[in-house]
Order: sequence, then C-alpha cells, then structure tokens
Amino acid sequence: MTKKIANVFKTAVGYWRFATSTVLIFVVFILLLVYVIALMRGETNTEVSGRARLDFRVFYLENDIFDENPIPQNLHFLMSFTDYIEVDAGFSAWFDDEFQIYYEYTATEHLVIRYMATGDANMNPVVFEDKRELSNLSGSTHARYINSAGASNGLGGSYTINPRPHIDTYLHFVHEQSQQMHAENLIARGVRGFSAELFLDFTFTITVPELDFRQTLSHGYRLSLSTEVYSFIITGHPTFIETIPLTVINLPFTMSFFMVVFLVAIFTLSVYCFYLGVKQLRADTNERKQKTLDILKKYANEIIIRDIPLNLIKYEIYKVNAFEELLKLAINLNKHIMCHHNDKQAEFAVIVEGYAYYFITKYTESDKEEVFEKKEETFSF
Repeated sequence: MTKKIANVFKTAVGYWRFATSTVLIFVVFILLLVYVIALMRGETNTEVSGRARLDFRVFYLENDIFDENPIPQNLHFLMSFTDYIEVDAGFSAWFDDEFQIYYEYTATEHLVIRYMATGDANMNPVVFEDKRELSNLSGSTHARYINSAGASNGLGGSYTINPRPHIDTYLHFVHEQSQQMHAENLIARGVRGFSAELFLDFTFTITVPELDFRQTLSHGYRLSLSTEVYSFIITGHPTFIETIPLTVINLPFTMSFFMVVFLVAIFTLSVYCFYLGVKQLRADTNERKQKTLDILKKYANEIIIRDIPLNLIKYEIYKVNAFEELLKLAINLNKHIMCHHNDKQAEFAVIVEGYAYYFITKYTESDKEEVFEKKEETFSF
C-alpha cells in the first residue's frame, strides 16, 4: 500500500513539473525573444498608408432618349437632362501596429464663378464663391486599421447633389453683373463672360500623437455648370504612404547583459524541469517493468523481439539470475538474445547448441511462471 501511494505521488510530481515548466518555458521564451529583439534593433520603422475612395452616379430626368438610369460612367453628361447626382466618399488607413488614432472628416460643396479672360496676366480669376458644409465628423479609436465603417456615423458618406440651385445662383450672378454694368454705364472690351464650377471636396485628417504623425488627404470632383456637356474631373491625391522612424530606448550595457543572463538561466532551468517531468511521466511506475523497457531500448540491436512466448521445451534450460549474464554470453558467442514480453512478464533467452540460457522477470510477485508447452519449432538466428 505504501509503495502504491509512493507511485501515485511520483506521478503527481511528474505532472506538476511538466505543467509548470511548460508554462514557464513559453513565458520566458517570449520575454527573451522580445527583449533581445528590442535590445538589438535600437531604431525601427512603422509604416502607415491611407486611401480615399470616390464614386458617383448621374440620374437624368424622364426623357425619350436615355432608357438607363443612372447613366453609364463611360459617357459625358448633359446638364439639361440632369436631375440629381449621387456621390459616395470613403477613407481607409493602415498602421503596422495598434495606436490611438484621432480622425477628422469634412465634406463640402463649393460653387466658384470665374471671369473667363481678362486684359492682364491673371487668367480666369475667381470673382464669386459660395461654400456649404455637407458633413463634419471627428473622433478617435485605438486600432491599427480605420475605414469608412470604423468611426461613429461612418468616416465618409453618401450625398445627393442637385446642380440646379447652383446654376440658378450662377445665372442670377451673371444677370446682376450685367445690370450693374448697364446702370453704371460701363463697357468691358473683349468680354467673354463668366464660367461656373462646382467642387465637391472631401477632406480626411488622421493624427497619432504617439508617433508625432499627422496626415491630411483631400479628394473630390470638379463639375462644370456653365456648359451643356460636362464630366467629373478628379481633384486632389487619393493615397499616401509614409514611413515613420520609431526610437527604442536601450538599457545600459551592464543591465542588459545581466537581464539576458537571468532570462537564459531561467529558460535553461525550465527546460531541464520539463525534461524531468516528461521523463517521469513516461516512466512506468512498476520498477521491474521500467527496467525491462530500459533494457529493450538500450540493447535494441542485440535483442530479437518475438510476438509469441518463447518455446524452449526442446532445449535444456539453464536459468540465469540477471540479464547482464545473458548479455555477456551473447556478446562472447556472437549470438542474438530472443525476447518476448507482455503486461505480466518478460522472457529473454540465448540458444547455444541445444542449450537455452534463460532469464525471466515477473512484474508482480503474484504472477506464476508460465509452463512451457511441447512444440516443435525451428529457430533462426
């Protein structure tokens, strides 16, 4: 009973060594790896990139010419047919690691009226502006990736643009300007008139104080309102890529050296405890059986394993008291050792000219020796 309790205790100790050493090896390995990498690199970089996305759809009034609505984007468009325009704006940014990202987003529509030509060198000067804000959003998030769905209310949006009110403003401006010149009795030579444009501007700004990083990206469309045929001209730059240096603070050499030595020592000790735990778990609690397994492993080249019990009835049997005696005999006579083992016992024998030198080990005291049956069998060596 005492021996059984001792075996149970040994097994429990093996499991404890295995579990604790496995966890410790993993933790120390990660710490050592991170520390050595940080110690060696001194300075590294992180990369950030961003991209704005735009799309539009032009819808015509009911007519007998165009059946498809919205109108295909490969065409130019007719202002007299245009009912309204839908514009989609979005933005995405990627970092190599997670940071606290602050973002701002504004969307505006901007009517600009230009004088088409002047007598001086200032060509097509702006003479009137009307700007209206469509969206204004700001916030922050802790992430390595931010996109149109990554901010509250969406970092971007969809907008319905009606060109007609802007055209009416333009026509009213031209009419008022003409009336004013007539009232003041002024005549401009070479008058070519005025032009109107509508700018749809979408501005995205992201700031990362930890990296001392700030980037603004503006993207949008320009549409001519004073011509019958118009198209969407892209303005701004849709992408950016930037590499930001990161400075890593190095510890003094003495502290770094002792830290590495300490971590290596802990790691080595953990590996040794892991080895002891695995060895103890794999070891059989039965000492006799474990000794047999050690013999089979150590002398695998000198032992022939048989699947059936040894049939030595035709030989004159000489029992030996230890496996080592059989081993010396086999080595001196250049003979192989035969073995059969199961859950109860292990048999070893060396055949020499009609004699069987025989060793048997019982795993438990209560097991009785098996009686050899009379069988004819030829042994090959």
